[in-house]
Amino acid sequence: MVILGIDEAGVFCGWLDGGKLRGDIFDAAGLEPAHRNT
Repeated sequence: MVILGIDEAGVFCGWLDGGKLRGDIFDAAGLEPAHRNT
């Protein structure tokens, strides 16, 4: 999931789901940064 935009409505995120682009708006308080294992 990637952040596509932020405004007063929330954080607009997009992701791929079975090859289809999906998107939704989330409250920033409910999101956590991803951590990579390197």
